[in-house]
Amino acid sequence: MAQELRLPFVHVYQSRLPGISVPILITRDSSTVALVLPIDTGAEYCFFERSIGEQPGLTIEDGNYQGVRTVNSRFDVYGHEVTISAFGIEMVSTVYFYADPLIRRSVLGRRGCLDRVRLGLIDHFCELHLAAYND
Repeated sequence: MAQELRLPFVHVYQSRLPGISVPILITRDSSTVALVLPIDTGAEYCFFERSIGEQPGLTIEDGNYQGVRTVNSRFDVYGHEVTISAFGIEMVSTVYFYADPLIRRSVLGRRGCLDRVRLGLIDHFCELHLAAYND
């Protein structure tokens, strides 16, 4: 059965850049950091560079420790609750900051971000369509 999706926010992303990146705000207490990060549907969680967490004053090691394994690597992260805002949608989420300051890849993953929105993609037109999950 066909289903109609109504997704009010349309973001046109840059096809010449790697991935599908979106502008977001990360807020913790009264500090906000503006970023442009790629969506990674293969990432289980949101993983951010350590320096992103340090900008609003987080002590990274005070977070919930997790050891993460992928097919070809292992790394340590610390989870912290933050608010992620994108296109007027606010999501209180636990995101994970790398323990290693040399890891320079941040992604918006499934849990904590993509599970909070309805998402449509028309890659041919470089369009990302978005709505809050409950809208």
